[in-house]
Amino acid sequence: MPAYVQSSASNPITGIRRGDLPVAVWSAESLVSGEFSQALALAIADAYNTAGGQYVRVTLVFSAAPGEFTIQIQTADQDVPANYTNEPFGGATPGQITTVGANNSVSISLEPIVARFIRLYCVTQPANAVTCTATIMRG
Repeated sequence: MPAYVQSSASNPITGIRRGDLPVAVWSAESLVSGEFSQALALAIADAYNTAGGQYVRVTLVFSAAPGEFTIQIQTADQDVPANYTNEPFGGATPGQITTVGANNSVSISLEPIVARFIRLYCVTQPANAVTCTATIMRG
């Protein structure tokens, strides 16, 4: 999957709805610091989503132990680079993914969010030479 490019008529954004399969925003990529994933539109199309927001799950799977790294989940109401902000969530470092489990993966379930777009930001690339596949799905 290519790095983030703002959506346009020639580059339409992929939308995900409740019940859709996870969508890969990074696919076996060697991440570099400062890289953004492609963004997804969080389609608002069902009664579960109109008032309290929507549940989103982000899953990262590394090809081996990544070593130290930092990835943030960012959301926005418009697909404009300057509008994206870090989505706060719990964990060892709130708002940041910095560790993986024994299987070199991590899955984050976000509280209901009301944003319309989501992307990932690699703040600090993995210390080890690994690839990363990242998926996002609606809950």
